[in-house]
Amino acid sequence: MTFSMKIPDVAQQTRRWELLVSVRSLAEAEIAVAESIDILDFKEPLLGPLAPVDSSILREAATRFSGPSSTSVLLSAALGERDTAMQVAGQIPASFAFAKAGPKHCGTARELTAMWTEVRHALASPVELVAVAYADASAAETLEPEEIVSLAHQHGFRRILIDTFVKDGRSSVEHLQRDRLRALRHLTRTFGMQWMLAGAIRLDDLHRWRETDTQPDGFGVRGDICSSGRESEIAPQRIRLWQQHLTELQTDGTPNRQNSSRFSPSRD
Repeated sequence: MTFSMKIPDVAQQTRRWELLVSVRSLAEAEIAVAESIDILDFKEPLLGPLAPVDSSILREAATRFSGPSSTSVLLSAALGERDTAMQVAGQIPASFAFAKAGPKHCGTARELTAMWTEVRHALASPVELVAVAYADASAAETLEPEEIVSLAHQHGFRRILIDTFVKDGRSSVEHLQRDRLRALRHLTRTFGMQWMLAGAIRLDDLHRWRETDTQPDGFGVRGDICSSGRESEIAPQRIRLWQQHLTELQTDGTPNRQNSSRFSPSRD
């Protein structure tokens, strides 16, 4: 997840997942917002897993997509990793709901909490910093997701995104497997946190989430809603399929897999 929904009761039989769509431009943002997504996330996929877009795009997005007369979509911005996050954080408009910084090269709790503190101080006060963990933590030379969830709870975070650092097509689900996904869900529930799962999540994988003990609060997608990989343009029909399948999953627990492979699964 999700980043704006209330935590449902664990025993709840039907639920609603929110969908975060990552875009790189205002043109893509318009497409995504037209599909009634929940969270509009800005990042540049050509430059890394959480690379920021130009600040001019963020300023224009704040004008177009926030305020009483605009859409209700929540805005989110990627800040990059430890080496760029603090500088970029100061450029995030106050109308953005969320910002997230990658934990690359934060190999100790002290290093990660220091980065969080610096970024939080640089962000405008209404903008909430979301903790990030990488499913392939060793590739980013950082702490494991379970460690980051616990540390984030200690430092007052309410939300965490689990993503992949290396964009080679291997998903967070493949890295973590069911036992760790179950453990992460238990941790976040115990701490009263919300978690969103990203990292090459594919539409064809949604049948996995019929099992409630591994369900995240939401999904973050990029590659699987693009026409031919995360660096290509997003496809509105693909976003519609995601919305449709999430609705089917929340109502009867069985997403209709027909036509879900009209696009090849792609790197996120």
